[in-house]
Amino acid sequence: MIKKLLFLLLVGNVSFAQLTDPNPTDNWAVSQIGSNSLLDNPYTLLYGPDGYLWITERANGEISRFNASSGAQDLLVDITAVYSTAGQDGLMGMALHPQLGQGTGNDYVYVAYTYNSSGRKLRISRFTYSITGNNGVLGSEMTLLQGLPASNDHNSGRLVIGPDLKLYYSIGDQGNNQFGNACTSIKAQVLPVSPTDYSAYQGKILRINLDGSVPADNPTLSGVVSHVYSYGHRNAQGLVFGSNGKLYASEHGPKSDDELNTIESGKNYGWPHIAGYNDNMAYTYCNWSTASPCNSGNFSDHNCPATVTPALESSWAAPVNYKNPIATWGTVDNSYNFQAGCGFVCWPTVGPSGMRLYEYNLIPGWGTSVLSTTLKRGRIYRATLSADGESVMPIANPEPDGTNDDFEELWYTQNRYRDIVAAPDGITFYIITDSSGSTSGPSNNNSISISNPGIIIKVQYTGTVLGNSDFRLAQALQLVPNPATTTFKLSTNDQSTVVTNVKILDVNGRLVKEIQAPVVNQPISVEELSKGMYLVNVSDANGFSVSKKLVVK
Repeated sequence: MIKKLLFLLLVGNVSFAQLTDPNPTDNWAVSQIGSNSLLDNPYTLLYGPDGYLWITERANGEISRFNASSGAQDLLVDITAVYSTAGQDGLMGMALHPQLGQGTGNDYVYVAYTYNSSGRKLRISRFTYSITGNNGVLGSEMTLLQGLPASNDHNSGRLVIGPDLKLYYSIGDQGNNQFGNACTSIKAQVLPVSPTDYSAYQGKILRINLDGSVPADNPTLSGVVSHVYSYGHRNAQGLVFGSNGKLYASEHGPKSDDELNTIESGKNYGWPHIAGYNDNMAYTYCNWSTASPCNSGNFSDHNCPATVTPALESSWAAPVNYKNPIATWGTVDNSYNFQAGCGFVCWPTVGPSGMRLYEYNLIPGWGTSVLSTTLKRGRIYRATLSADGESVMPIANPEPDGTNDDFEELWYTQNRYRDIVAAPDGITFYIITDSSGSTSGPSNNNSISISNPGIIIKVQYTGTVLGNSDFRLAQALQLVPNPATTTFKLSTNDQSTVVTNVKILDVNGRLVKEIQAPVVNQPISVEELSKGMYLVNVSDANGFSVSKKLVVK
C-alpha cells in the first residue's frame, strides 16, 4: 500500500477529468468506476466467482478485489518480492483455480511476477485465498517455478488455466534485437536441451502442471520434453481458452502484423523469421545482434546495419510444424511508409493486450467473438469467429485504410486498454487502462497522451438482446456434484426442460461418452472416465444446447 501512496503522490499534481460516454446515443453505456489513478499500472483483470473484479497491479505488486459497482478496493496481498523498474516488468499474470470458493480445498490463485536475484528473473507462484466477512486475504505463497527469463521489455506475462487443469503462460522474446537489447539475439526459435534449460523459454508459451512440474504429455521438441508448449512467439499478451477447447493468443508485431493465433501443441509460429503471414509484405528480419561491431545505441527500426543483410520471410525454410495466424492487425504492403506520421504510435499495429472470447450469444451479430484490448488505439477490436474457430469473418464496414478489415472497432476513449472481461450477464464488460503512455487518437495519425490513467471502464449493452434459449438453458442447468467422483446429475430449476442428449468430451474434443434421452436429476456414471476436466454438452427438446465444464476426480 505504501507503493500505491507514492504513485498517487507522483500523479497528484496532474489533473484528469472523469471519463464521459463518448457516444451517449448509441447502444452502449460507457462509464467510469471509481476515480482516475485508482490503479497503479494494472495488468490482469478477472471477473471472480464472488462477483468482484480481481486485478493485478504491475508496478506496486498488489492484488485486489474491486467492487464492480463502486470501485471499492479489498487489498488481498502486497507481494513485496515484486521487482519492477521498467515499463514491462513486475506483477503480471493471474489465474483463479476453477474451484475457488466451492469448498473443495482448491482456493488457489496463481500469479506470475518478476523478482531480483542477481538480476531480473520470473517466478510463478500459488497463493491460498481466504475471506473473513468482506476482507479477503491471499497468503501461504508456494513457489511453483522460478529462475525463468525476464527482461525490461517483452515479458508477455499472460497466465491462464486450461480445461485440462494445466497452467499456460506466455514468455516474450525479451525485447531482444531492438533498442537497448539490440545486441542480444532472439531465442524464440531456440529449443531447450533439457527440461530445466529455462534460458530457452524466451519467445514461448509454456504448459505447466499445477504443482510446477512438466506435464508428461507436453510435446517432444528436439528430443526434449519441457514446459515448452509452442514457440516462435514475439510478445503474446493475450491468452484465452474457448468452450471449444482451443487456446487463442494475441501477439504484438514489429511495425506491422499483430497476430491472432490458435495455439497448438508443438507448433512453431515463425518469429523472428516471419511476422504475420508468410507473405514477404512490409517485414524483413534484420538480425541486429550479428552486426560487427554491434552498437545498440545505433539501433534503427528502419535501417539495417551495413554488415547485416535483411532476410525476406520466404528465405526461411518454414518447418512442417509452422502455423500461420488466423488473422492479423496492421498488415500492409511494401509501399507503406513507416517513417511518416508520429512514429511507432501511428504504425498500423494496434498493440493487442488482454483478450477474451464472447460466447453468450445475446448481442445481435456477435456470435462467438474475440474481444481484444489495444494499447495504441484506445478501443476494443472485435472479430466474429468461424464455426470451426480457425478463422474470422469479415465485417461489413472495414477501416478506410484497409489495415484491419476483419475487426469491428468499439468504445473509443483516449486511453490505453490493458485487459477486458465480460460479466456473467452477457451484456456488461469491464476494461482496465494503463497509468501512462500515449495513443494514436481517433484518426490513428497523432500521438496523444491518455486521459484517464489507471481506471476501470464499465460498458453495458442497452440495445435489444437476442431471444437466446441457449443462454437461458445455460443459466438454469447445473452439473451436481462438480467435481464428481462416481456420478453426477443434471439439475435444473426449469421444470419444462426436456433433455434429449448428453455428450461428454475430453479436453481434446474427443467424444468419450454419450447418453440419449437422459432423465433430469438421475445419476450419470463417470466411473469409467479418467480424472480431469471434461466438457458436457447438453441438448434439449427445443434444439438448444449448452456446454458445461465437469471435473472428475
